[in-house]
Amino acid sequence: FRRSARWPTRVLLDHFYRRIPLACVPATSLVSQYAAYPMTQIRVVPNFFDPSLLAPLPAKSGNGAIQLLYFSNFIASKGFSHVYDAAQLLREQGLTVNLTLCGEVLGTAQLGTVEVNAYLQSISSEDWVTVRGAVSGSDKLEVLSSAHVMLLPTRYPTEAAPISIIEGLAAGCYIVSTDQGSIPELLAGFKARIVEPDAAKIADAVKAWAELPDRSSIALSNRALALERYSPAVYRQTIREVLNVSEARP
Repeated sequence: FRRSARWPTRVLLDHFYRRIPLACVPATSLVSQYAAYPMTQIRVVPNFFDPSLLAPLPAKSGNGAIQLLYFSNFIASKGFSHVYDAAQLLREQGLTVNLTLCGEVLGTAQLGTVEVNAYLQSISSEDWVTVRGAVSGSDKLEVLSSAHVMLLPTRYPTEAAPISIIEGLAAGCYIVSTDQGSIPELLAGFKARIVEPDAAKIADAVKAWAELPDRSSIALSNRALALERYSPAVYRQTIREVLNVSEARP
């Protein structure tokens, strides 16, 4: 953002940001964002998932339909159309797939709100596709807990460390995403796949997961690591440490 800003805006940014003694970023790969402000101390404080997702984790395996989930804002560069195309391709290849898409419609110059709404309306006519708006509380718990695989093939320019991915991990989802922003760092150690935002490659990643014999243990493993790394308790403790360091400075 700073590099693309025009001269007056950049001057104002630098004027205020140089006065920040301590800043927090949600991933190590984002520390370089503050390279122009060497006097600012940077602490990495990962995001955390909604504590309502600590409800008992339902079984994720079974012989029923594969439940795919897109859980982000409806912005063209987030890749929701690639998700639908991949799901359709999987069905053409003989897999029983259901797709749920959740999020808020946000238009951009690439694809406006009218066009996004028209697209979502057209695909929702399929009996295996469910389009929902932004969800929270029990509705969020429902869609995340019932999903096997969360898909986020994003190329959103300012993507950082999406909380939706953290929430998917906490709900035991297998994640298929891209190398945009800090997503590879976010997913390090988890059962997940980084792919290009291409329908065929997304479909291949889902098929590879579907052929695994230990899908139930994958869900439990992802949730356990999410609890260790991204729980509200871990976040609070990290914030306490940051505040203690800040108070100790002269």
